[in-house]
Amino acid sequence: MNQVVYIVTHYGCNSTASDLWTPNSKLFSNYEEAYAYFLKISPSLDDEYNKAEQFRNNQYEEEDINIYINIETRVQIAGYHCGKGSTCAKKPQGVVIARGIIN
Repeated sequence: MNQVVYIVTHYGCNSTASDLWTPNSKLFSNYEEAYAYFLKISPSLDDEYNKAEQFRNNQYEEEDINIYINIETRVQIAGYHCGKGSTCAKKPQGVVIARGIIN
């Protein structure tokens, strides 16, 4: 029997993009709980001083038989992409929610 799980992964970097910290992942069996946690730790899409972007998988359907599907990602834009006097994050971080199937 297949078991559906939802994985929320929080990742980021220190002062430079090549200085990543170890990502933290949390596993859920319930989508609503997983998504609530995802929203709780996600960077704000409204923060004008640490701009973030959102990517949603609009093709995602719960019935999809693929083993791993990325549902949504929210990630801050790194400051070095914005230039001098930027409003992007100096130490960007992001969060991914994905669905997996365990056989």
